Amino acid sequence: YHKGNGLVSNDIRTLSYIDFSESLWMGSSDNGISILSQLGFQNLGSDLGLPSLKVTRIIEHQSTILVATSAGLAVFYYLPGVSFPLMLHQYTVANTSGGLIGDNIVDMLLTETGILLWLQLMESAIFHWSNWIMILPGKPLVDLAVLF
Repeated sequence: YHKGNGLVSNDIRTLSYIDFSESLWMGSSDNGISILSQLGFQNLGSDLGLPSLKVTRIIEHQSTILVATSAGLAVFYYLPGVSFPLMLHQYTVANTSGGLIGDNIVDMLLTETGILLWLQLMESAIFHWSNWIMILPGKPLVDLAVLF
């Protein structure tokens, strides 16, 4: 597939097969998400709740889809009988009370025990540091900053 026959971009950076919707989500570096299902292609962009068109990771978790972008995290879900995803929530610096140090999420990982970790990189002229954020089920955001 390519931009001429359904993809939002030819620069796809992340793929995730979503079992419960039987669809392939393809995140691009510059134009959001293409979703390929039995119905064909659907495109998901900022008009449907994506914080940024630069998608860095897509993860299925139970009945939701977690999408990391350069401007925060978005959580989507499907209603029974509805063939397109709906945004459940966005997480950004502005609405996490300090849980996020920045909106640019470079990568994320969901552990087998349901803990979500994500990586944010910040650079300055003096030091470079990396920040892993952890969401514990039922707990507020915890900041796990590591200087190096």
